[in-house]
Amino acid sequence: EGLVILRWLRREHPRLPALMVTGFRDLETALRAADLGADFLAWEDVAADPGVLAARLRRALEANAGDQESVLARFRELGIVAESPAFAHALNLLFRAVPGRAPILLLGETGSGKDTLAWAAHALGGDPLRPYVSVNVASLNPGLIESELFGHARGAFTGAERPAVGKLRYAHGGTLFLNEVGDLSEEVQAKLLTVLERSEVVPVGEVRSQPAEFRLVTATSRDLRALVESGRFRRDLFHRIAWHTGALPPLRERREDIPLLAEHFLDRFRKERASAPVRFSPEALNRMQAYDWPGNVREMKNAFERAVVMGRPPEIRAEDLPAFA
Repeated sequence: EGLVILRWLRREHPRLPALMVTGFRDLETALRAADLGADFLAWEDVAADPGVLAARLRRALEANAGDQESVLARFRELGIVAESPAFAHALNLLFRAVPGRAPILLLGETGSGKDTLAWAAHALGGDPLRPYVSVNVASLNPGLIESELFGHARGAFTGAERPAVGKLRYAHGGTLFLNEVGDLSEEVQAKLLTVLERSEVVPVGEVRSQPAEFRLVTATSRDLRALVESGRFRRDLFHRIAWHTGALPPLRERREDIPLLAEHFLDRFRKERASAPVRFSPEALNRMQAYDWPGNVREMKNAFERAVVMGRPPEIRAEDLPAFA
């Protein structure tokens, strides 16, 4: 069967691109295929859009060309720095998931760059004029989250003086990014599943549905499988959003990228402030590479910005970095 063949291919031909096409959707098989470095496609998707098969094959070949250099170059054009094998592997899997409209789930610690990669998936997907709507579920008011996502009719609740479209309808025809999707309540999970199955949404206080068709990208820093097993996250919704799943390594597992990220952020801060060029001293770079960065890239960016402000050009020294770095 397919997975046996894939294991043999990886053993005998580790660099050969592979695309597994099956007659039915099966999340477990898809995840195991991804672990073996293969793309996965259900035949029903091919039947619905025959062009997706050619697109997937083309992406698989491009991803394999030049030792993944062509794939990394596409992400570098979007300002995403990656040289480490761990992060390059994650980007390669994401690149293969871009063709088509199947949902993408990004897993990773807080600050690891899930929001940046969600936008990259949208940018690589085609027409840049399509809407891109980003929502951080954890930051939404629990009492207003349904209105924020699904919209509401005028008078639907106290204070609803005018109708609201909602984030899902704003994303119609484009990409919707739901960050920290594991924080959704069970009631909102049920409504979201209905929207995904019907490609339409019923605003709060309304009886008529409105079209809401979009590419869904979700992300979470929580253990979503554990939430499913505990009953706090719907299993059917998990299967619906986890069609393509990518795990982002924390910064401590891709220390090779730290010097490149340092140069990237320094150049960006210099351009924003129109200041003279600066560089990190060897001691400062060593200190940054020795630190575990529990806040990942977000923490690193903030530390660099502070160092640029507090440091004395043309060189940022180790003592200019925050005490914890």
